[in-house]
Amino acid sequence: MAILFDWYENPKTKDKQGEELTLHPRIKLNGSTTTDELRRHIQEYCSLTETDVLAVLDALSHFVGRELGEGRQVHLDGIGYFVPTLTCTEPVTLETKRKSTKVKLKNITLKISVKSGENQKIFGSITAKEIAENLKEQYKIEIDKKKIDLKEPIKVLGVTTVSIKLFEGVVGSLKVQVL
Repeated sequence: MAILFDWYENPKTKDKQGEELTLHPRIKLNGSTTTDELRRHIQEYCSLTETDVLAVLDALSHFVGRELGEGRQVHLDGIGYFVPTLTCTEPVTLETKRKSTKVKLKNITLKISVKSGENQKIFGSITAKEIAENLKEQYKIEIDKKKIDLKEPIKVLGVTTVSIKLFEGVVGSLKVQVL
């Protein structure tokens, strides 16, 4: 299957106001692949066991996430380059005060592996303390557990969005994926 795309206008700069409009292609995503589907494809391709493939994918996710969190580009031969991406939590202009507090790493998902039983319920729960410890371990980001606004401990598998009080009046969000 081919990659599908649409054309979008390039932003005009002040020095190119009179020039002809130029376009750039932007990929139209054609779905996504889960870790489980990727694991199955890798198993079909080689002789690794399910446990081996899951261990490698987990380690790859952990170490690529750590390098991106340190501001490094990661190159995987045959796959491509992964680069950290920034986003603003609100509009920023030249007059905006405390601009640096309005920037965050885009798409950070904290992954916490736990044992679970039936109905996707986990044994025990994930508290603000575990979230803070895992943020430090996986991304080298230190957040006081008291600044993590967790209404109640996480008790099921899945993704939960958690608010973090970064500075006075500045609240960030973090996706916590419990696997």
